Amino acid sequence: MSKNKDVTVSNTEFKKLVLESLSSKKFTDDPRFEELFDLWDNVTNYTFSKEDKLISELQQNNFDKFETLKDIINTEIIKNKEFKKSFNNYLNTNIKKVSYTNDSNVLVYNSMLEKYNSKVFEKTSELLNYDDENSYKNELKQI
Repeated sequence: MSKNKDVTVSNTEFKKLVLESLSSKKFTDDPRFEELFDLWDNVTNYTFSKEDKLISELQQNNFDKFETLKDIINTEIIKNKEFKKSFNNYLNTNIKKVSYTNDSNVLVYNSMLEKYNSKVFEKTSELLNYDDENSYKNELKQI
């Protein structure tokens, strides 16, 4: 078991590995495992389609959010270069008056990212509030 502790497999691969183990004589010849077979019949028939869709949507959301973050960073790089150029020009002149301007775009950037953050919360809520008699909602809430 310890040799496979860091191995990652897909849902399908995991089901296949478990089913191979359960098909061994050790399990099939022992009637005590009958209930376990019934449980794994349910697991085998489970397609993970809702979870796969959720994962796909969240991956796309994360990709889009990352692209937005790259745009924000590039915008800030350009603004800082312009500021540095402007600042260097001011160094060559006599300063007569100093004024404070707040040109922070943090609120704008936060609003740009909010739709991605909201989507994650929405999908998490859907997952936790999923209501189906075969769902493991309570187990997920405990995690």
